[in-house]
Amino acid sequence: MCKVRGVGIDLCDISRMEKNLQDDRFLNRFFTEAEAAYIRSRGLSASQSMAGMWAAKEAFLKSVGVGLALPLQDIE
Repeated sequence: MCKVRGVGIDLCDISRMEKNLQDDRFLNRFFTEAEAAYIRSRGLSASQSMAGMWAAKEAFLKSVGVGLALPLQDIE
C-alpha cells in the first residue's frame, strides 16, 4: 500500500500512444488485461483512452513519490 505524499499530474501525447497502440508487447507490459481490452474496444478513441490511462498511472506514481519504482501493471 502506498501513502500519498503530494499531488501528481502528467500529460501524454496522443500521437505517442497511436504509435504504440498496435504493439501488443507495449500493451501487455504496461496495462492489465482488462485495461488492454478496454483500450482495444474504444475504436477510433483508443489512442486517446490509452494516453489518458498512461498519464493517470504516471500521475499516481508522482503523487506517492516513488517514480517508476512500481510496475505500471500494478496500477489499475
